[in-house]
Amino acid sequence: FILGAVALAVWGFARWRKTCSYGRLRLDGLILRIPGWGGFMKDVELGRLTRTLATLLASGIVIDQALRSAQELLENQTLKQEFHRIVDHVVDGLSLTQALTNNRYFSESVRCVIAVSEASGQLARGLSRLADSYQREADNLSKTMLALLEPLMILVVGFFVGLIVLALVLPIFQMNLLMK
Repeated sequence: FILGAVALAVWGFARWRKTCSYGRLRLDGLILRIPGWGGFMKDVELGRLTRTLATLLASGIVIDQALRSAQELLENQTLKQEFHRIVDHVVDGLSLTQALTNNRYFSESVRCVIAVSEASGQLARGLSRLADSYQREADNLSKTMLALLEPLMILVVGFFVGLIVLALVLPIFQMNLLMK
């Protein structure tokens, strides 16, 4: 009964997240604030975004079209909404560096790399290097999280093995008490 209720709650939550744009926006914002996991999700999303932008710009696509196309790849609605503001600023005539000025998801070092790349006319190369950096950071975070999860998994497996042993041994002890 409890397993069915949990399954129904998970299904309902997933359906709510998928159909309700406000719910998805709130949940995605919450995910980005979770220590460790939020940074990992941000690095994965921004790595994919910068890699796509670098590829599109290197192939000769105009920056506003490249930004719009890359924006569609973002799965996190909070990042997508924030990037939509950036795209609007670039379409209105600001440079990418100026559009990123007050953005909390792009660090100061990322803004500096983009500024230098934009000034030198090598934006695609700079974005490609940023994508490599985001990828390395995401790989490091995933290794760290997995290393932290290993002891927890051992404890969970040990708990279930203990329950099984207890379930097998307890009836034997009860039978022994009845025999006396």
